[in-house]
Amino acid sequence: MALATMIKKLNKAREDYNKQLKELGASAADAVAEFLAEKIPEGFAIGWSQYTPYFADGEACEFSVNEPCVFAVSAVEDDEQIVTDTYEALGASIGLSKWSIERYLKAPDAPGYGTPKIEGLTKTALTELLKAWEELPEDMMKAAFGDHTQVRVNADGTYTTNDYDHD
Repeated sequence: MALATMIKKLNKAREDYNKQLKELGASAADAVAEFLAEKIPEGFAIGWSQYTPYFADGEACEFSVNEPCVFAVSAVEDDEQIVTDTYEALGASIGLSKWSIERYLKAPDAPGYGTPKIEGLTKTALTELLKAWEELPEDMMKAAFGDHTQVRVNADGTYTTNDYDHD
């Protein structure tokens, strides 16, 4: 087989591979959004960032999905805004980790103790959403939404992504 013919075949195989990868990613994104939406209380959304760090300290930089933030949709400026940090949501949000949920539920409305009680965020709702979140593998999240990305999933299953510059 001539070199030019082999290169043409390899390029075609690469195009097919990339097309299938893109289709799988879109399918995974829809599945993740649907899975999370079943646990997100009405009037809320979940947002997070995911990326591979840029710095090189001698160790390999590995992709990771950061702790998500559950926030009241009414507390953000528009339907496309992605909140990935509790400080961005004007006090109407909570980080989705066991520690954050325990702290939130132990001392609601306690001055200086953290996030005030948010109407509609119950212990059951937060616990169920955390359980769902912990089931999502990072490699699937990367395939679904990409690297260097912020993601927002709404209670109706729709989602938004933005490029994320984390320097």
